[in-house]
Amino acid sequence: MGSESSRIILYSLQTELVKSIINDNGTTYSRREYVKNKYLESSGIFITIYDFLVNEAKKLLTKPDEAEYPYFAFRDLYNIEYTSSNLPLKLCVPLEECLLFDVNDYNKLLTFDYLTFDENEYKNFHNEIEKAGINTYKIMTSNFYPMYKTKIIYSWKHLFDKNEKLKKGEYTLAKQGVEAFLWCIKKEWVID
Repeated sequence: MGSESSRIILYSLQTELVKSIINDNGTTYSRREYVKNKYLESSGIFITIYDFLVNEAKKLLTKPDEAEYPYFAFRDLYNIEYTSSNLPLKLCVPLEECLLFDVNDYNKLLTFDYLTFDENEYKNFHNEIEKAGINTYKIMTSNFYPMYKTKIIYSWKHLFDKNEKLKKGEYTLAKQGVEAFLWCIKKEWVID
């Protein structure tokens, strides 16, 4: 199980169905079809991002055979929009079963933006595409800019760069809070 110091408290907003599966089966795994059903016409955007995340995460965190896509959780409640009728799960997750990253960095993926920690590199990339009369969304949603699309997706590899430092408690590295990638949610992690 590990000591309390090798765990992190996280919050994850899940449907009643997912909560029921955790309670009944002990573990729940996300599937590609769930993402398609949840996001409907926007699912293509999320599929692109999730496929990328899955490939990168497998290099850092052992993927259970049952897992197709991740669950996400947050270190702080302020990162979750919830209601009194749908409260987030409070989890105590072993650090070796999650990847941590900055919410702000993940938002770059969600907006199809270029992810770098070098401000000049970021500005140079955006100046270059602006001169070409395009933006990151146009690049990522068309097949006309394969060189730029490859650059953007390659930049996303930086998402997990802060993982080890965040696991050591260096939370000030995360500008908008700490987010976690989980292959599953286990009943034994639920603490409230």
